[in-house]
Amino acid sequence: MKMIKTILLLLTLLAGIIASAQTNVSGIIATDVTWTKSNSPYHVTGHIGVLAKLTIDAGVVVNIDSGLKIRIASPGSFAINGTITDTVVFKPFTNGTQWNQIFLDNLTSMVNVNYARIEGASKGVNIVNTNANIKHTQIRNCVHGIYADGLHNYSTLDSCLITQNTYGIFEVTYGGGSFPMRVINSTISHNSNSGIYTLFADMLIDNCVITDNLIYGAFTDGVSQGSTIQNSRFENNDVGIYTQHIEQKILHNQFDNNRIGIEVGPEPLWVVIHCNSFYKNKAYSLVYQGGNGDGGVDAASNYFGTADLDSIHASIYDIYDDITLHGYFSFHPFLTSNTGNCAAITSSVSNIADSEPVLILYPNPANDKLFIETNGTEIEQVNIYNSAGSLVMNVLPSTSICQLSTGSLPTGLYIAEIKTKEGMARKRWVKM
Repeated sequence: MKMIKTILLLLTLLAGIIASAQTNVSGIIATDVTWTKSNSPYHVTGHIGVLAKLTIDAGVVVNIDSGLKIRIASPGSFAINGTITDTVVFKPFTNGTQWNQIFLDNLTSMVNVNYARIEGASKGVNIVNTNANIKHTQIRNCVHGIYADGLHNYSTLDSCLITQNTYGIFEVTYGGGSFPMRVINSTISHNSNSGIYTLFADMLIDNCVITDNLIYGAFTDGVSQGSTIQNSRFENNDVGIYTQHIEQKILHNQFDNNRIGIEVGPEPLWVVIHCNSFYKNKAYSLVYQGGNGDGGVDAASNYFGTADLDSIHASIYDIYDDITLHGYFSFHPFLTSNTGNCAAITSSVSNIADSEPVLILYPNPANDKLFIETNGTEIEQVNIYNSAGSLVMNVLPSTSICQLSTGSLPTGLYIAEIKTKEGMARKRWVKM
């Protein structure tokens, strides 16, 4: 019994030593302060408001009680100075609980975050009208890894890992932002909704790996300058990129093993999809889900993993597959190989698929009349097939301009097979 009491006393003393080794923090920080490794770990026991300069040195661990936030507001400033061997860590004090956020609230000075690990928050970093430079940082197990809001966020995420959150990066800017947020050289993966989600906001995504996100690799909805997504890899997402209501450039990306590579929603203002590669996407490379007479999307000079025109058609879903969609992808000319140098390929006719005759088919959709016109080459034969593959019309025009009377055909999708001395082309068209 005496030994048991001795052990209990030692455990009590040890617990006291451990408790005294941590630094409890809460309340307002009104004078400049540095959190140091020698005083770590820091235990946040109440909300913290920073109105001066808070610097956090390499190796510091910050344990935060459930529901609490660290808010830095003007005239305050904030810097995290981790290193590659001594990361700064923010995490829940009690496993299984969730703290609130690091809140960068309308700061006038640049915030620099280097080599941090942020986990277990509602919003890992909440950026409101603040310029933040976040580098070499991991953010995981949060509802929103990064949450950005406001008209004047010119923030950069560089060489970061954003993983296992609900939303990896969520940016919302009602009214249109002055500057796009930049996400570069980063990996955004295994988030349970979306890797990146923008709402009324613009973003630059460059040289990133966006993979294994449950719904969207990137959902983009912008209004002012438009977004650019380039030089990145989208893999194993349900939808690689979904875009709507936005001016957007999607350039030099690779889409592998997504269910859908790129899906275009309603009212795309000006979307350019150039120089991308699509491999083994399970349903489609491109899907158009627009409406209200949105028209065509420029999707020329992409590589679809094949040079076979029928296979490319099968990988694209638009008005030619569903008459109610009111939009289509203009994907000619397309690349027949993937060399990684789209500009050089585009300038070389030998590498662009143009083996079919040069012709136009109009209007499309058509009603009573359909015209087919070549560049002067005589049209030898036109076969019209319905969506079931049945031949419904056959003509032998022997002229370079052909007019077909289509008024008697039922509404639906058709294939026009046009034969000339230069070869044969198949064009999809819609009867209204």
